[in-house]
Amino acid sequence: MTARPDSTGRAGEPDWSRFRRRVPGAPADVSLYLLDVREVRDWALGATGCLTAEEAERARRIHHGHRRELFLVSRVVLRHVLAHRSGWSPGALPVVHDPLSGAPEPIADLAPSSSRSTGERVPGAGEPPRCPPPTSYSLARAPGVVGVVLAQRPVGVDVEELQSPSRAAALLEVLHPADRARLRRKPARRRPRAVTDAWVRVEALLKARGVGLALDPAGVPVGGRRRSRTPGGWRVTGVRAGHRRRVRLAVAWHAGEAAPQRRGRPRGAGLSRRFTGAGSSPSRR
Repeated sequence: MTARPDSTGRAGEPDWSRFRRRVPGAPADVSLYLLDVREVRDWALGATGCLTAEEAERARRIHHGHRRELFLVSRVVLRHVLAHRSGWSPGALPVVHDPLSGAPEPIADLAPSSSRSTGERVPGAGEPPRCPPPTSYSLARAPGVVGVVLAQRPVGVDVEELQSPSRAAALLEVLHPADRARLRRKPARRRPRAVTDAWVRVEALLKARGVGLALDPAGVPVGGRRRSRTPGGWRVTGVRAGHRRRVRLAVAWHAGEAAPQRRGRPRGAGLSRRFTGAGSSPSRR
């Protein structure tokens, strides 16, 4: 796929239905998109015109070339997947984050454009402006992979590469005591995969709850089952990443129709200042 002259990416964008994956046990409004960066890289890097000045500045501050490229691809993909869901222009979507918690704000109360040429939804003659139901979303990225999940309820996604034994040992120390005890009983050769699976479920839950690593993951038990129910109506499940055997993925959501309001907390108030392993940085958004 080659870059297009249209820097917003609307011309020749991918068929997003190819990247949609089923989330076992999730409600119908939960949509997961999992992308191999190699398949969309050239198109996405030619479509960065849809990004805001703030997003572009964040990219400029990433000095490592591959990480900067992954950031740009993931942000372009996020905007286009949201636009595909809502019918709006990727550049017009208010992709913003809570100033306290860093959690993404649901997409709502968008003002329709007066011109259809932008690709935004426009009401018919005599119709009042229509706004889509608030769409919550979550973004995760790991080398070579981008995951986006959307829903009409709080939702979170995390994706990680399979951790090395040393990094898995570090992660193990920050998990819930019951999970630590369970995972320590695993054979050493299986422990990195089991720890990574637990970690992605924890991060997906924290992202769905809108707190991220401002809340210490040691207080979030996930158990050994692939699908878990946690207090407060939260659900989390591991999702197969297709042929990507070294990629682990999890999606979390709230089970009720009317989910509780997210509460912002100062970022860094919990674990994020004392642990920065395995993609734990709150900047992965």
